[in-house]
Amino acid sequence: MSHVSPYLHRRLPALAETLPHLALSERPTPVRELAGLGVWVKEDGAFGSGGWGGNKVRKLEWLIPDARRRGRRSILTFGGLGTNWGLATALYGREHGLETALALVDQPVDEHVRAQLARLEASGARIHRTHTKARTLALLPWLIARNARGAHPPYLLPAGGSSAVGALGYVEAALEIAAQVEDGSLSEPAQVVVAVGTGGTAAGLALGLQLAGLRTRVIGVVVNDQLRLDPPVLARLARRTAKLLERRGARLPRLRLEPDMLERPATRSAPVTATAPRQRRAPLPSPPRTVSPSTPSTPRRRWPACWRCAPRAASATPCCSSTPTGRVSVCTLATWPRPRRHGFISGLPQKTRSCSSKPALCTRRR
Repeated sequence: MSHVSPYLHRRLPALAETLPHLALSERPTPVRELAGLGVWVKEDGAFGSGGWGGNKVRKLEWLIPDARRRGRRSILTFGGLGTNWGLATALYGREHGLETALALVDQPVDEHVRAQLARLEASGARIHRTHTKARTLALLPWLIARNARGAHPPYLLPAGGSSAVGALGYVEAALEIAAQVEDGSLSEPAQVVVAVGTGGTAAGLALGLQLAGLRTRVIGVVVNDQLRLDPPVLARLARRTAKLLERRGARLPRLRLEPDMLERPATRSAPVTATAPRQRRAPLPSPPRTVSPSTPSTPRRRWPACWRCAPRAASATPCCSSTPTGRVSVCTLATWPRPRRHGFISGLPQKTRSCSSKPALCTRRR
């Protein structure tokens, strides 16, 4: 495969020395028009020469050389049981001397997922089935230590490779579209419609189309209900990618990287039907509340002091650790003075509870 300088290096020559690139496919990917529909399709499924293709390979063209530049020998990343991203990372990472470890969460198992699991096992990747996102986060320190190589921790990548470096794959794809518009392969599109699984493709396209000077807007169709993927999140990723380019020496034009840079898919409004106004029922009268004068009211019991302020337990003043902004993070409360034996912290029996579930909260800042 002949190495051709990427469009990003040609447009911003200062990046050629500071932002390494690894060609993993021939380019450009072809475009074709769907007859009679006025819709063009860019065949990015054909991108990739290492046994697996698609948009993930575009991201790996920038992620693999960045991992090697940092001296990493392994990659740790995340996905579902049938992850395409994990398989592409394992195949191309192995080809270029990087081991891959995958932390996989559960998803419904069908024939495709079973076939993908077989491919993942054959790829040589080390697979950790962590089952849930919460358990994956809890196990993250162990996963990093387990997959370190000597003094080198693994190169940590989010699901889908949607980091600031990974989004460069679709900044490059947007510049490729601009080149195809320039040579007459297609006319300038009004919109580009993409699936949004982790956000890197949409954010990179939105940034790259602006760098190319095209007026094309990006429409993202969210296909993942496990991550927050609204316009502010995607705009934030695009800004992080732009800042990365500037840190590496690029002089960027003025860009508009706000949530409104992405268009929402048009939705068909429901037909309006004439209906009779709905009559509201009068609320039922509540029974009278009686209070016996002979029974004194019981004062509300305040929650006891937490283990950080156990010496102040006599005053029964609750306390918790707060962030510098005053937002409560975690409060480990002791059931004082008659604790249940749930464990020990600093020699005190303690019971972990959520601060927000108790009426009395400490707003004292550390």
